[in-house]
Amino acid sequence: MASSAGGSELFSSYEQDFTSITDSIKQKIEQQIPNQKGEERKASIRAVEREIDEADEIVSMDDIANMLKRGV
Repeated sequence: MASSAGGSELFSSYEQDFTSITDSIKQKIEQQIPNQKGEERKASIRAVEREIDEADEIVSMDDIANMLKRGV
């Protein structure tokens, strides 16, 4: 089982990854997509969808790590 310090490092890593992905999503939604058309816009929307899936996976991994930490 991970130590408390190891759990904190893992959470910090998940938090950094999540923040990076959500910043990228926000940038695409606010700055790129409104100025794009056609296939370029569709590609950016697909990229955002992939990043949302990745962010969801990070949240799930964090939930699992928390359950393991609690011994559930």
